[in-house]
Amino acid sequence: MAQQYEYGFLPEDETYLGLLGNIFSPVRREVLEAPTTEYVDAIDAPMGTQIPVTTEGVYGDPEFGLQYMPAYQAVSGLLGLEADQIVDAAKAAPEALRQMANQQVMSGVDMATGGTGVLVDDEGNEFGYDSLLVAAPLAPAGIAARSAGGATLGAMGGKLTKAEKDPMKYSGIEMPYRIEDTPMEIQDTSGLLMPKRQVDLESLQGKLLMPFFSDRSAIGGKVESVDGIKLTEPVDLEGGTGFMRGEAAQGEDALWASKQGIVTKFVNAAQKASDEAGGADVVGVNAVMGVDAIDHSTMPTKIVSRMLPNMKIKKADKKAFDDAMKKIDEDFVGIDSKDLENYLDNSSGDLRKQFIRLMDKSTARKAGFPNIGAVRRAVTDPELYDTPTFSEGVSFGQMDINNPIIENPQFPHTTYSGQIRGYAPDQRGGYIGGLLGDLAPQGTFFPDSFNALSAKVDKAGNLLTPQNIKYAQDFKLPMQMVDQQMLDTLMQNSLLGR
Repeated sequence: MAQQYEYGFLPEDETYLGLLGNIFSPVRREVLEAPTTEYVDAIDAPMGTQIPVTTEGVYGDPEFGLQYMPAYQAVSGLLGLEADQIVDAAKAAPEALRQMANQQVMSGVDMATGGTGVLVDDEGNEFGYDSLLVAAPLAPAGIAARSAGGATLGAMGGKLTKAEKDPMKYSGIEMPYRIEDTPMEIQDTSGLLMPKRQVDLESLQGKLLMPFFSDRSAIGGKVESVDGIKLTEPVDLEGGTGFMRGEAAQGEDALWASKQGIVTKFVNAAQKASDEAGGADVVGVNAVMGVDAIDHSTMPTKIVSRMLPNMKIKKADKKAFDDAMKKIDEDFVGIDSKDLENYLDNSSGDLRKQFIRLMDKSTARKAGFPNIGAVRRAVTDPELYDTPTFSEGVSFGQMDINNPIIENPQFPHTTYSGQIRGYAPDQRGGYIGGLLGDLAPQGTFFPDSFNALSAKVDKAGNLLTPQNIKYAQDFKLPMQMVDQQMLDTLMQNSLLGR
């Protein structure tokens, strides 16, 4: 394991020594024990409200030097300059650093209060907290441990340059995810799911709707082979938009799964809105994410990990891939490692996405690595292959507003640690139905938020894109009351009124 360092102030010092002062602090310390954060139930607050409790890290003796100054690291890492160019470039850095610091503080506050840390400014431009960029004093774990060494160091000592994050210059999915003639074997276990049923729109009147952003992964199957390659062991398909149907059938009441902090954010927003609406029920509505959102989950990486032992790939090509991955994470275990699947399971979603997209490059495909287009298709729900991004209404599920978080899931999702509990008065779990057939366009079930955001423009004067709108809604979750006027609109729509 490579040595880890804390650059600038320690997290516990930064709250009173100042964020901008930290940027110009020429010191680093070896991280002996990294700081940790746990979320505990808040006292005298609504049920489900949690607050972060941070345990301070243990550090070695300080080492001093201008090269350890986070601002130095920021300029050299972000701009990719040589040492003799840094002084000139630094003259322009302070204002940019102040703007960057302000956004990081805002994102850190959002994370500390249970949010995702991904925010959108008034123009609809996304920004988020980066633990390796500028430390936000209120972020859950303070400044994350940085890896020491050479050109990979960037802002605050650990920011990879764009080229290093993307060594093969990935700029989009080069192969269509839908490959019609690719053979695959998937054991059908959909009979174990709660049967689909048409949602009764009239039953939603007087209830609050909130979006459950979900990837397109299928549920009710076991992938046994892809592209003619047998897996060493089948991989379960866990959902996705159908997650609540699978959970209810297994005797669990889970509606939706995500990171624990995101689940807490959703629950807090739902309880607050319910209280303000006199105790109204809250119903989650699936909103379908893009075709490549699936890349961050564990299902594609599990399939790849179980295909590789049965594939013939040249040692030189394996080494080239390993070298490329180690530029993203120096602790990458290697393609041939027996610990590959476990490493990927326990990595961040962003790293899994980098792994999958690196393997989707033409150079990797030509070298005989797994066909990522086929892997995506195997994991995707066939009914959602061609569904427009951000379509709404695959599943509707009512939240158990009084006991909304499942602390120790009986059937945990391998990608996500947190689960929201559902409640439906007439059946097990919270699934109450979905739109059978065509789904509803983006904004159908959240017209107040969607119409307001659709009228906004970005800095260039362009109307916000569907992606911008999704980011904004992810930041400030829309809570839509279904009143008679909205219900009349839904029922008059030929798509929904069948």
